[in-house]
Amino acid sequence: MKNMNKLHALRKSKGVTLEQISKDTDISFSALSAYERGTRNPKINTIRTLAEYFGVSSDYLEGRYETQYIIKDATDIGNIIYELRSKSGLSQLQVANDLKIPVSTFSRYEISVREPKLQKINEILNYFGKQLKVVDIDDKEI
Repeated sequence: MKNMNKLHALRKSKGVTLEQISKDTDISFSALSAYERGTRNPKINTIRTLAEYFGVSSDYLEGRYETQYIIKDATDIGNIIYELRSKSGLSQLQVANDLKIPVSTFSRYEISVREPKLQKINEILNYFGKQLKVVDIDDKEI
């Protein structure tokens, strides 16, 4: 059985019921319940649908990776950088100094006014102990 233990945790953290997910995704209640219990394996399209619904990667949903961020645009990048920095308890100045970038640039990354290059995104994520995983449209690692 695929490890779908993240499904229950995501559902609880979002405050949604299986009934609501079923209604929103057109996945039957009984199937969702079986996925949560681990008595049934979802098809790949179902995994993708649920991952998109919760805004996480399919790998995260299946428990293969602990990363749960999906970056689709500059706003997502800014939100992730802000969340990581806030959770760490560090100031923008501290992080910017450690990364050797101007604090004004780091601030613009956080508020999504400026989009960092891929290398800089990777540096920032590594600073917070996270890894960058790039996937294509079919959620295949590249």
